[in-house]
Amino acid sequence: MLIDQARSYVFDILRKCESYPYHNPSHTESVFTRATYLALAEGVDGEDLEDLQVACLFHDTGFTEQYEKNEYV
Repeated sequence: MLIDQARSYVFDILRKCESYPYHNPSHTESVFTRATYLALAEGVDGEDLEDLQVACLFHDTGFTEQYEKNEYV
């Protein structure tokens, strides 16, 4: 499943950030869980839900390359 593969890949990357106070694996898991809950409550499913979940997983991965202006990464 794509989400399982993405989660594994992202959490391997985010291990570099475990000491960060905000942008760390715990934060990413929380964003993923809460966004999924809200999406399901609003009737989002299928490919739209999968797209949202992938975005949640990857949303902070730029911090692993550089902290400032990481959006460009």
